[in-house]
Amino acid sequence: MADISMSLQQLVSDSEDLQTAANGMDSALDDLNQQVTAFLQTYHGQAAAAFLEFSNVLHSSSAAMSADMKQASRILAEMIETMEQSDNKAAGGFQQ
Repeated sequence: MADISMSLQQLVSDSEDLQTAANGMDSALDDLNQQVTAFLQTYHGQAAAAFLEFSNVLHSSSAAMSADMKQASRILAEMIETMEQSDNKAAGGFQQ
């Protein structure tokens, strides 16, 4: 049977990294939306429609990825909390 080892500090760091990346994506999406709005004011017709369609797909995909990263961060945080509780409970078994 393979041994599995996890560092709580590494998991905390990973969870924070995921949250930071998700927040960065959200900020970048806000910036992109502002740029798209400005860009669309200079184009009309098929060019504007095609770019808007592309932009909407990009925005939806990025927003979904950001949401997934936030969910992964929350799940990791819950796992860390459960591991800490389990460790504390086990330690309590050795204390009098």
